[in-house]
Order: sequence, then structure tokens, then C-alpha cells
Amino acid sequence: MPKTARDTSVTAFPQVPAFAPFDLQAALSVARIQAQSFKAAMRYPIETLVFLKHRYERDVKLAEDLANSLEFGDTLDVCFDFYQQALVDYSAEAGKLAKIGSKLASEASEEICKEADTITDNIAAQTAA
Repeated sequence: MPKTARDTSVTAFPQVPAFAPFDLQAALSVARIQAQSFKAAMRYPIETLVFLKHRYERDVKLAEDLANSLEFGDTLDVCFDFYQQALVDYSAEAGKLAKIGSKLASEASEEICKEADTITDNIAAQTAA
């Protein structure tokens, strides 16, 4: 008899099927790949927050320098220096993010190949046995 929404024997969490030995290794490989992906995904926000902290500190310094500027020429110099440094900082950060992306792609490729080899070896061993 099909189970209905009113049937109290329906559980919110269905029973997880038992894994064969090579299936367990495959599940563990998937978990390792997911952990690697999560670590990679977190690197961008962490790097961005570090960069933003640095830029916000520069913004505070700009306000202080402008408040201490006594002449119009000083104010222009302060603004010019601020924008020049901002351009350098943002350019450098774009390069860092590109480098991180390249490194993450390389690491992910290596990890996936390693896990695929492990799964293939385990399946071959199970089949031979």
C-alpha cells in the first residue's frame, strides 16, 4: 500500500542504504572533493575581507589627512596620493585573485584525478576478488 502524507510511518529521514566497500571509498572520495571545494570557495571571501580591511584603513587615513590639510594644494596632494595608491592596490588585488583562482583550479584538478584513481583502483580490486 502506498504511503501517504497522513501515514505516520513515513519518516523525515529515509534509511540510507548500506555501502559496498568500494562504494564507501567512493563516498569518502566525494566528501574529500567537497571539502576541498569548500576550502577553495572560502579563500575568495577571506582574501576580499583582508583587502577591504586594508582599503578601509586607507579611507580613514584619507579623512585624517584631509582634516589636517591647511592649504588647497595640500588637499589636492592628499587626494592624488589616495587615488594613486587605490589604483595600485586594486590592480594588485585583481592579480592576487587571478593567481588564487589559477592555483585553486590546479589543486582541484589534481585532487579529482587522485580520487578518481583511488576509486578506479578500489573497483578493480573488488572486481578481481
